[in-house]
Amino acid sequence: MFHGARLSGPGFGNLFRPASPVLGSRIRNYTLGASDFEWYQKAKTAIAAYDDLVRRTNALASVSARRAVFDWIGSPSNPTSPAYRYRSVVSDIQTDVEAYTPPNYGAYAVERRQDRVTDLERIVEEFKNKVRASEREVGQLPPPEIRTVPGAPGPDLTLPIVGAGVAVAVAIVLTQIL
Repeated sequence: MFHGARLSGPGFGNLFRPASPVLGSRIRNYTLGASDFEWYQKAKTAIAAYDDLVRRTNALASVSARRAVFDWIGSPSNPTSPAYRYRSVVSDIQTDVEAYTPPNYGAYAVERRQDRVTDLERIVEEFKNKVRASEREVGQLPPPEIRTVPGAPGPDLTLPIVGAGVAVAVAIVLTQIL
């Protein structure tokens, strides 16, 4: 080896920036921070909160208020939109963690995935503030009512009764033949 030569590439890291199992990615030194599993849990929590906020947005009493919030969310095809960032975290979980048995929580050792989760948590906070403001301003639609009509006919039992009759008839014929 030549004096001053430096080894680099996959498998050759240094104390300050370890080599990554994924080419082109950096692994964050998180020994004092959250574990990979904790990052996964944070991602799942942020996704659930985002989904709940979408549900609450759909229940806003004003169509224009709903439209304003959904315009802010944007399109999943626009890389700067909250919808795109949400889809990125969902995709990371589905393809890099939950697609494996046991789940590959180590996927969250990669810094860009941690950054995506942190970004989604920030988006969820901003989303929550927008939905709360809209709910205070226009309110929510009432939940749908499920009504039952007294004396309404029960389920149609014609097919099961005919099927049972055919089965009994076949059984009688078979006992006569054998």
